[in-house]
Amino acid sequence: GALDQGVCDQLVVAYADTDVQHADEYECGDIVTCEAYSGGGTAFANSFRWLQENHPDASCVIYLTDMITSEWGEDPGCPVLWAAFLDEQTFAQIRPPFGDSIHVSVGR
Repeated sequence: GALDQGVCDQLVVAYADTDVQHADEYECGDIVTCEAYSGGGTAFANSFRWLQENHPDASCVIYLTDMITSEWGEDPGCPVLWAAFLDEQTFAQIRPPFGDSIHVSVGR
């Protein structure tokens, strides 16, 4: 929707665990699809380094995550929204060092 409404001119979907494993770039009119690339432990530091190296002009970051990490990394200098899919009790206990968090409820 952000692409089609002109809110942004490019959307990058990066798939990461401890490193970025794959990235797709989309422009207005593209159909955004998501896949699974890897899995396992999570460390955000290399993802934010990859962002700075590959997309230093990023307007914002939306990170879909379970928030379980060994390393948060450095603030990328743009707004970060942590969209966390985990139980509410754990979500209430985790406070990232930067950005804002929202709890994503996953229906079962």
